[in-house]
Amino acid sequence: MKIDLQNPRFQLFLISLITLFCELLIIRWLATEVRIFAYFKNIPLMSALLGLSLGFIWTNKKKDLFKWTGITLFFLSVMMIFALAAGLTFLSFINKGANVMLFGTFVPFSNLTAIKTLGWMLAIFWMSTFFFVGLGQMTGKLFQNFKPLEAYSINVFGGLVGIIIFSTLCYLNTNPGVWLIVAGLLFLLFQRRISYVLLIILGLLYSIIIASAIAKIAYGSSFVETAWSPYYRIDIRESQLRDIDRKVQKAGYGVYINYDSFQSMADSRPQTIAHFAKPLQNELLEFYEKPFKCYGKPPANVLILGAGSGSDVSAALRSGAGHVDAVEIDPVIYKLGKRLNPDQPYSSDRVSVHLMDARTYLRNCTKKYNVIVFAMLDSHTAFSSLSSLRTDNYIFTGEALSEATRLLTTDGIVCDAFVAIPDWLWDRHSKTLALATHSQPLGFFKKGVLPIGFLVASPGIVNKAPKQLNLSWASRSINFDNEKVIATDDWPFLFLPEKKIPSSYVILIAVIFTAATIPIFSQFHQGVRNFLNWEMFGLGMGFMLLEVRSMANLSLLFGSTWIVNSVIISAVMLFILCANWLASKLNLNHIPNLALGLILSLLLSTLINANTLAGLGAIEGGGLGAFVFLLPLVFASSIFSLLFKYTKNPTTCLAFNLIGGLFGICLEYLSMWLGIAALGYIALAIYAIVFTLYMLKHSQMFSDEQVV
Repeated sequence: MKIDLQNPRFQLFLISLITLFCELLIIRWLATEVRIFAYFKNIPLMSALLGLSLGFIWTNKKKDLFKWTGITLFFLSVMMIFALAAGLTFLSFINKGANVMLFGTFVPFSNLTAIKTLGWMLAIFWMSTFFFVGLGQMTGKLFQNFKPLEAYSINVFGGLVGIIIFSTLCYLNTNPGVWLIVAGLLFLLFQRRISYVLLIILGLLYSIIIASAIAKIAYGSSFVETAWSPYYRIDIRESQLRDIDRKVQKAGYGVYINYDSFQSMADSRPQTIAHFAKPLQNELLEFYEKPFKCYGKPPANVLILGAGSGSDVSAALRSGAGHVDAVEIDPVIYKLGKRLNPDQPYSSDRVSVHLMDARTYLRNCTKKYNVIVFAMLDSHTAFSSLSSLRTDNYIFTGEALSEATRLLTTDGIVCDAFVAIPDWLWDRHSKTLALATHSQPLGFFKKGVLPIGFLVASPGIVNKAPKQLNLSWASRSINFDNEKVIATDDWPFLFLPEKKIPSSYVILIAVIFTAATIPIFSQFHQGVRNFLNWEMFGLGMGFMLLEVRSMANLSLLFGSTWIVNSVIISAVMLFILCANWLASKLNLNHIPNLALGLILSLLLSTLINANTLAGLGAIEGGGLGAFVFLLPLVFASSIFSLLFKYTKNPTTCLAFNLIGGLFGICLEYLSMWLGIAALGYIALAIYAIVFTLYMLKHSQMFSDEQVV
């Protein structure tokens, strides 16, 4: 069947697909090339919401803003490609270890550095916003060809397909060059412009020449290869050390993610180790063998969480482990380790590999272990653009460590290794481990460019002193009198020193928020005050908080993986389509009943603990949890769709719904102070206010002729 490319339905579907695809592309790529965005993924999301809302508001402006879309993406892509060369990759406005821990941003701090970083982030924000303005304007124009609900359904379906396409490309481990090629082809399918051809050419050049050239410049002659996983850009370089004759010897490989040193594939084979002086041999071996030296005998069963490229697994095998369960979230890092690790630990028949989230494994495991290793699981990115949570935030909570303790044998030990730059991070790890294991941990510390902390606790080391464990690392005292709050499943912010929004976050959000609201409020000075839509604004704000809270709870049940992220967002889009169908059958008289359903389901999902549901089992608990935490989204979507059905100005409604979502993203940061559950109560209050105002405004009997 031949597709009519000029058919308005197809064009609206295609532009909606392009919008979601490019939104994911920018969020993912920025997090790699400008590292600060890895921890502020919601900033580019905010730019997308702002740009689209402005595009909707300016739908009927004579100036065609869409014609600049392709060239804007081209220049934004060039900026990301050459971010490392331009000195943008390691920008930071946060003092080292002061009020938050961000990996890959350890640069000398000064007020000038902070201003420079904020300036660049604001410039990138505006460039991204301008890109989405054109997309929003074109979408708004196409909306005018249909009834509101039909246009919205086409829009959502196109967005869903865009998510599926980008998720598929991530699954295939493609690089940004491929993403650009796909984006260019999609744009060309919509409209023929030279800028879209330039996108395709840039994507080809990046994939064939530019990417490898930049990597070779960054890592020099030691560079081996680059791979892209659904989480990171991964670079492999040779590790080199000087032997006893001061000659350079290859000693394995270093693994870098997003240009930051992450882990190593140490070559521990006897023929390699023999080239080095005895002290260096001991240092290289002990780095990974510490847990097994602490246990003191060959362990029957070992669990390694964050097995990565296999060096911890190799150490377990060298120490005589009977069997090793290796848990790793990133399939590409595992595959690289299986292929390149000189020790070939993943080829052993004593090793079982589990490619999944570590917390999910802990919750569903019934096996007992002599040694459980938390192997440098420090996260280098946020889990989702909807949240400030990182991929490891639910692994180091008190509940997670308690689940690990449950899996220990009577003489077992649990070991925790981590980058320990600020003192408060050492105190938090120590205190959390002590409370979870009901034992006195022993602490060790190794200074270096990145200081490493090592803690061991549980039955296997009861009544032992640090010197009895025969480690060369310096022992470090543990302060149990500190008042540092531990990380919990409701407040899983391991890298924040206390329950409050860090000043650095407040400054950044204030700058971005101010920049975002200026063009919106400028509309009031142009004599268009009547375009304000508080109902859609409130619904957008509440819906964003519902998404964030649902994402957090469902990641506890199903894991903090990119697949869970993609499935949840896709599920939300499907719910919106179902809500549109339901709204087509209803009228405004049903608003009170839907509002009551939303309030009750939201209250229920806020009161229910995800861990309680998880205790029911993976299938029963997961299914019930998905129903409980996603049900409020169904009611919220139905209310929006029903109101949208009767609107006289759909583009303005969408604009203010997106602006409300932008405000909701800002409110998400309150979870750093109040906890995740509090977001449900905040959403509850927002919806209660919206419905109260709506009922007061429409106090007379509702009819099909009433409009929003």
